[in-house]
Amino acid sequence: MVFSAIIHVLAYIGVISTTPTPLELGQNPVLPLSPLITIVYDSDPLVPIPRLEHWGYVTFQYELDQLHIADVTIGQRVNVKLLGGNWTNPDGSVRAKVLPDIGGEQGYIDPDGVFHLNVRQVIEFVSDKRFGFVKLHGFGKVGGAANVIINVETDSADSLKFNNQPLWAPGTFSATSVSAPLWALGPPRGTRVNDDDDM
Repeated sequence: MVFSAIIHVLAYIGVISTTPTPLELGQNPVLPLSPLITIVYDSDPLVPIPRLEHWGYVTFQYELDQLHIADVTIGQRVNVKLLGGNWTNPDGSVRAKVLPDIGGEQGYIDPDGVFHLNVRQVIEFVSDKRFGFVKLHGFGKVGGAANVIINVETDSADSLKFNNQPLWAPGTFSATSVSAPLWALGPPRGTRVNDDDDM
């Protein structure tokens, strides 16, 4: 059911990508914004609308002056080094630090100038110094909106909720960084999560 929720969210990305970010609105990026106000809900009751729960923010910097470009059939493949960053809670406190020089960006720029992200990063949770292994996939244009789906694997006792929980990060994509709120994708309201519920 989680995968169908992801597919449904991706179907709305075209609408959501016009959602202003905290930086575009000139607001404090610690304040959570709901992207739900711009979603045009489908009137078909059989189409599930996933719940979104605000879990914080992610910001990471990369070294754009060394792209290591290779021309390929789909555009230009790039390899970009990560310089660091933070994952923060909704209140702005730091939950994890992005470790520099591990992983990086290996996406590509298509002929229309759209950057297709394919990022791997390692984060260290500040509460217990345990690591999280992170995959980010999405797309965006430099200077515009980025829409990213994030998956985390960790054994951090304080952050187990991130384990294999799809996260949606609609944010901004600048020449040196990505910054986005983190929204956990949950099952639609009224959806049975466990078949044992009716036992």
